[in-house]
Amino acid sequence: MNFFPLAALAIALSGAAALRNRSRRSESLAALADREPLSDVQIYRQFYATSDLDETEVRTLWNEIVGTLQVPADKLRPSDRFGADIGVWFITSDELDALGDLAARRAAQRGVKIDIASLATVDDYVKAFAARNA
Repeated sequence: MNFFPLAALAIALSGAAALRNRSRRSESLAALADREPLSDVQIYRQFYATSDLDETEVRTLWNEIVGTLQVPADKLRPSDRFGADIGVWFITSDELDALGDLAARRAAQRGVKIDIASLATVDDYVKAFAARNA
């Protein structure tokens, strides 16, 4: 039996899936590119200054998301949805899985129970883990 046609089909399908993933990532990043850039300080002042969340913690969590999902910090917004606006590659992404692992470890370190699947947005993530000001 000749396996070459089957192998060629498998390679073609893998290549098509990889191109689709790259295309979805590019579309997601292009949507972010149109936004007005905001510094860490501006992000805190605009979205979190009236909360009781510690500024250093908010900025740390913000940059944790940025580094893990490989998105530009100045274009990210609290309303961005994981797997829809950011972390959009295919069905899931290694980056989203890594962020979920970070969230689970952070919850365990703090001794809190958090439904990681309920963290749908950047804001959900920040509010779940940022320390409160005393």
